[in-house]
Amino acid sequence: MKEYVIVEGKNLEKLKEEVLEQIDRTIEEVDITILEDGQGTEDGKYKIKITYDTVRKAKFKTVELTEKIEFKFLNQGVCMKVLDYYASELIMVSDIVEYLDNKKVNDYDLDKIKDVIQKRRPDLITIAPVQEENLIDEKLVIDITDDKMKAYMVYLPSYGGKKISYQEALSQINEKISYGIIESEIKDAIENKKFNQKTLIAEGKETINGENGYITYHFNDKRDITPEILEDGTVDYRNLHILENVKKDQLLCEMTRPMQGHDGISILGETIEHKPGKEVNIKCGQNVILSEDEEKLYAGRDGQIKIISGKINVLDTFEVKGNVDNNTGNIKFNGTVIVKGNVKSGFEINAYGDVIVEGVVEAARINSHGTITLKRGIQGGKKAYLTAKGDIIAKYIENCKMFSYGNIIACAIMHSDIACDGSIMVSQKKGLIVGGCCKAREEIHAKIVGSEMETKTIIEVGADPKIKEKYNNVCNHLIKLRNNMDKLDKNITLLNRLLKTGKLDDKKKQLLVSSLNARKAINVEYGKLSIEQENLSQKLSDLSKGALYVTGVVHPGVKITIGNDITFIKKQYTRCKVYIKDKEIAFGSI
Repeated sequence: MKEYVIVEGKNLEKLKEEVLEQIDRTIEEVDITILEDGQGTEDGKYKIKITYDTVRKAKFKTVELTEKIEFKFLNQGVCMKVLDYYASELIMVSDIVEYLDNKKVNDYDLDKIKDVIQKRRPDLITIAPVQEENLIDEKLVIDITDDKMKAYMVYLPSYGGKKISYQEALSQINEKISYGIIESEIKDAIENKKFNQKTLIAEGKETINGENGYITYHFNDKRDITPEILEDGTVDYRNLHILENVKKDQLLCEMTRPMQGHDGISILGETIEHKPGKEVNIKCGQNVILSEDEEKLYAGRDGQIKIISGKINVLDTFEVKGNVDNNTGNIKFNGTVIVKGNVKSGFEINAYGDVIVEGVVEAARINSHGTITLKRGIQGGKKAYLTAKGDIIAKYIENCKMFSYGNIIACAIMHSDIACDGSIMVSQKKGLIVGGCCKAREEIHAKIVGSEMETKTIIEVGADPKIKEKYNNVCNHLIKLRNNMDKLDKNITLLNRLLKTGKLDDKKKQLLVSSLNARKAINVEYGKLSIEQENLSQKLSDLSKGALYVTGVVHPGVKITIGNDITFIKKQYTRCKVYIKDKEIAFGSI
């Protein structure tokens, strides 16, 4: 709703300031229209119209109405007149109606009220019949929120009644509210007559609930064994990460104790109890160490981290109930691995402890820092590879490759490439070694070596398999270098012949230079490798103390190497010992 004021005066700027102050507006909130320009007029007066929005009322509330309009309750009725001629234009009819309604004046004449305001009549005009005046005191309306945590005050003006002092207001409030009273807000509202405004006068103390304690796990306590989709779109079923290994003294988890809260207080002085934080406890299982303050848990040994019935355990044994296949993926574990079923082709087991397989190992890879035990054996399909820091024990070994830092023990070894730093023991049941290559630093024991079909079988004893392999590699490399040297020598001889006859062009001259440089470099490398070959040969000779023990038959077709000495079996030997005697391979009986 828009209202306006029309005023006259000689000083235009001062006139504007006075009116703006009276209506409690700023220059940006009003529209000013000059009705008569004072310049050039006889009396030099300006007449202006100031239009403003009355939604926001400030100064001219009912408490000040009586300073602008006088109301009297007389014998002829309720009368009113204008006290301030200029300010009367700032009085709205709605203000007068509000005043009369609050005073409970009955049957007032609205037209007469408008007439008094419009004509700004200074004489008393009867606007309502005779009635007794209701004197209304200033009043405080106190509103308490449902949660009893806040209270608001509305300060209502008087209508001819008594005023309320700050102390009286505070006393009224104290009768209802006993905590959190905001005295400064109350005092400001009373002293500055902030009528009809909602003022926050009291605020309780908020309840702060405690925070529950919690455990931070430094391992994946919710393992997802969903197969990983690779970049090329294929699915990796072999690395499912079903195990999580930990090291001794590794921090497994730590506890954060509950945060304490505090009770609240309502504005009525009532205590509002807080909810305390819940305690948590670290539940210890096997092979774990709880810190003195009981807030941290460490691994007591290397092993697999596992939560069983809510307790954190570090297990030194991991048991696969069935096969190692797509359901388990590859196994990597810091302790012993026990497989109740088979190890399927293409999968791997890496263990820092022993590996025990109760089923069959197919074309798989097994690496153990302990002993490998294959209760039924291995059918490697020429792709299996086993390594162990300890012994390898199997019922049978077929079509695979393996190396052991200890001994290799089996009932039969067929068409396999195996080596060990200890002895190969194939003396139980069939005790058969046939096909492939068996290398042992110490001894090889068997019942039967080779076959009646003269299957090619290689036996090497009395040498470090690693040194032997290195020696063989050096020998092969020397052969290649010798061949390259022969080719270069032929080329150099031909180019020198052309040089003497003057038929060597620039391109061939460059070829001659590069061939001579290459020959020189190969010669240097050949010399170094020849020295290394001699050293390795000497080491093999020094280690030539091994022997082959056969309690049954050695068939023709078997090649036996002891140290640097080699012999080929061309006839059948029974119950014999093959060893070095007087720096030669000898056969003895057992």
